[in-house]
This record gives sequence, structure tokens and C-alpha cells, in this order.
Amino acid sequence: MIRVLLVDDHAMIRTGCRHVLENAGGFEIVGEAESAEEALPMVRSLQPDVVLMDLNLPGASGLQATEHITATQPKVKVIVLTVIEALPLPKLLLNAGAWGYLTKQAPGEELVQAVRQVSQGRRYLSPEIANGLAMLGLRGGEASPLSILTVREMDVALALARGTATRRSPACCT
Repeated sequence: MIRVLLVDDHAMIRTGCRHVLENAGGFEIVGEAESAEEALPMVRSLQPDVVLMDLNLPGASGLQATEHITATQPKVKVIVLTVIEALPLPKLLLNAGAWGYLTKQAPGEELVQAVRQVSQGRRYLSPEIANGLAMLGLRGGEASPLSILTVREMDVALALARGTATRRSPACCT
């Protein structure tokens, strides 16, 4: 059984992911969290194999949580599940330690494939994201001004876009 923790501030998304994974078989949903602050202690206590992590969360972002989880719990693998496809965000999240990047537009079968693949120690990127990242490697591919931002700078930019505070949450950094 692949042990999965669902982290998303939308109950319907968590319910949908739970339904898809449980119906596929071979998965155990060990917990659900609405925020990074709620998820981090659950990761420590439940030791899931995979965390499905939303990017836009209240409080600390999914980017901060991913960075923290991968630094402190190296056996736990994070798959970012978000509506955001824009580059260079996937690259920043992979650099922050995420094992996978999947958009919420993906079909349920792709979610199942991604979680299985990542649990086996192989990275997973949705085809659109993989193609975009491949294009970044080409000459002139990094046309976005966001491509020069660090992980922390991108996190601040995302927080500003959401209209939230830009200070790191203590729960995320301790």
C-alpha cells in the first residue's frame, strides 16, 4: 500500500483525490490537511510515502512546505498538485525537492500514475510541464522574467499575488 497525505485547502479537491486513489486500489489515504501548518506535523507523525501538495495554501505556501518536508523528511516524496502551469514555477519546485508536478486539469488516471511512479523513486511531470521544462533548456528558452527568481523570491511573489503576508510562517521553518 502506498501511504498518501492530501494537502489542499479545498475539500472537494481532497475528496476527489481520495476517491480516485482509493478506487484505483493500492493506496491508503493516511490523512488530509487544509494548510501547510496543519500538514507538517502530520508528515512527521504519519510518515506518508507521498504528499500531494497544493501550491496555493492559506498561511505558508505549498512551496515553503515542500522545501521544508524534503529537507527534514527525505524519505517522504512530494508531488505538487496545482492549477499553475506557468514556467519557471515547476523548475523552482523541483529544485525545492518536489518529486512530481501535476496540474489539477489532469485526468484521474494520471494522478494514479504519478503517485505510483513517485512512490517508486521516479520523478513524474505532466507531459505539458515536461515539454515546457525541455524548452527552457533551449537557447532563448528562459524568456520569462520570473526565471531568475530564487525559490524564496518566487514564494514572496506568489504571496503578493494572493494578497497575503510575505513573512515565513514559524510552523514551516521550525
